[in-house]
Amino acid sequence: MTAQSFLVDMNKLFERWIGDEIRTRLYPAIEVLEQVAVPLSVSPRVTMNPDLLFRRGAEIVFVADVKYKLTGGGLARTDDYYQLLAYTTALRLPRGMLIYCRADTAPSRVITVVGGNQHLHTHPVDLGGAPESVAKALDMVADSIRRLS
Repeated sequence: MTAQSFLVDMNKLFERWIGDEIRTRLYPAIEVLEQVAVPLSVSPRVTMNPDLLFRRGAEIVFVADVKYKLTGGGLARTDDYYQLLAYTTALRLPRGMLIYCRADTAPSRVITVVGGNQHLHTHPVDLGGAPESVAKALDMVADSIRRLS
């Protein structure tokens, strides 16, 4: 007997779904770009690809990184903050956001970086509720991005 199977990369699926949902909510005032190469170094040999860039006209006004995972205690991982800090620094933005799948204990809503004073926000999206609850959580994320950008 043989069996067929396939794997789904939940991280990528969650990233793309969040991008599509937020794009729909922010259009046409803010354009949402996914996985666009951003230079990290002065000579653009070293690049990085934030999950979501938000553009108003020709200006990048906000950046977000989407994470399907949290630590067991619901805290954002230090690596995730480092990654978002690199994005905000390279893009010269005062703030950015980590968008997480729900955890039992939500991470702090915002931390302020010592030295650079960037504000790194976190926003959970609980996928465990009714479709209306999920839509409301996505509306809250979009409203936060609109307000912070």
